[in-house]
Amino acid sequence: LQFASPVLQRDFDVAVAAVAQCSAAFSLVPQELRSQRAFMLAAVRLDGMLLETAPSLCSDAAVVVAAVRQNDHALRFASAELRVDPFLLGVAEESVRLRRLPRLCRFLLKMHRARRSARVMAQVDLWLIRRDASAFA
Repeated sequence: LQFASPVLQRDFDVAVAAVAQCSAAFSLVPQELRSQRAFMLAAVRLDGMLLETAPSLCSDAAVVVAAVRQNDHALRFASAELRVDPFLLGVAEESVRLRRLPRLCRFLLKMHRARRSARVMAQVDLWLIRRDASAFA
């Protein structure tokens, strides 16, 4: 992104691809993209800790859930109201449990989620949230 033309730097897909390649590229993303909810949603799905850079979205449940799914530590950047939300706390627990899974299992689950519809992902997420933590230990 550093050496891209100004036109490419402002391109949504190019910026998301750059952040996917390296989270540090986020610092090179123009402010006009950073202020877009859709871009920030895509960015926090890649690196949940980027939620810290978007204080205006810290109370947006969808953005916070995406960030916490990616990294449970992003919960600290959520609004006070969302930090105590039972669903969001469950999402954070799921994120912790997923870190305990072997690397291959995490990869397969990630691939499964990427290929399935939103309905299937919601069912898998609900199942994981309901699972006992000892199942992943």
